[in-house]
Amino acid sequence: MVLTIFLLILGAIFLYKGADFLVSGSSNVAKVLGISTLVIGMTVVSFGTVVPELFVGILAAFRGETLIPVGNLIGTIMFNLAFVMGLMALILPFSVEKYTVRRELLFLILALVIFFLLGSDSNLSRLDGVVLLILFIILNYYYFKKLEVKVFWHEISSHWRLFFRNLEHIFLKEKKEEEKSEIWQNIIYVFLGLFLTFVGARLLLGSAEEIAKTFGISQLVIGLTIIAIGTSLPELATALTATFRKKHDVGVGDLMGAGLNNILLVIGLVAVIQPITLNANVLRFDFPVLILVLLLLLLFMRSKNVLSRLEGFILICFYLVYIIYICFTIF
Repeated sequence: MVLTIFLLILGAIFLYKGADFLVSGSSNVAKVLGISTLVIGMTVVSFGTVVPELFVGILAAFRGETLIPVGNLIGTIMFNLAFVMGLMALILPFSVEKYTVRRELLFLILALVIFFLLGSDSNLSRLDGVVLLILFIILNYYYFKKLEVKVFWHEISSHWRLFFRNLEHIFLKEKKEEEKSEIWQNIIYVFLGLFLTFVGARLLLGSAEEIAKTFGISQLVIGLTIIAIGTSLPELATALTATFRKKHDVGVGDLMGAGLNNILLVIGLVAVIQPITLNANVLRFDFPVLILVLLLLLLFMRSKNVLSRLEGFILICFYLVYIIYICFTIF
């Protein structure tokens, strides 16, 4: 059991560092090749923090363990929006743009309601998965449009010649040795990030399964707790960094964006790979509790658009009570 717990912790660390290497390496390669920070931010960084959940979900789907990604979905959103956001407020109360809060939280609630309706027959079919993936594409199209998609595509079109020219200079023509070294170093970081994320996902899944068998715990509960916290480490790191730098909008946006990506992209892909049979407890208990947290957060952040220390403390207590309840139902 000691070895299993060690491998569990190691898997979580690998997931965190893998996502970190993947984002930093990809961003640096893009910069060297002349791609702007706008394009990098809207593609590489926005996708990076959800990579652990994606790897865990896909591996679990191929193993036929589809309740793990469902538990991971609910547990991750609960952890991010109750515990992590509550921790951000405890460290430093913050305000965010009222429209942003309303829009993002309502999008998240709408995505969860669609997930609930699709799974109301206790099944998520491959067709349901396709529906979620289509909604993911539509949502991202909307975001690109709101974030001046014309500027985005202008950046793409104006940089593609520079991209290939820089690529040619780096690999075929004269280029400063330090620049060649830098791009190869960051390419190695990208592949190292992918490798660590894959290995971390396998270690986390394998050790979590071992713990589940030892204590007779269901896949759903393991996904709600251990795996959810392990895969949420990138979001936790991003949120705390944003808090200490007083850039709360970045942290809040990342947490809400990760929730939407988990519902539409991760669960959509899992359902396409392997149809999901939902546990009745998900629809009767976990789902309503999650919606309650989102409504509570919406209420808190609409009052003067500030999340206070008291409200942050309430969110953390809500999450801890939820986890304690789950633990009591196990034992």
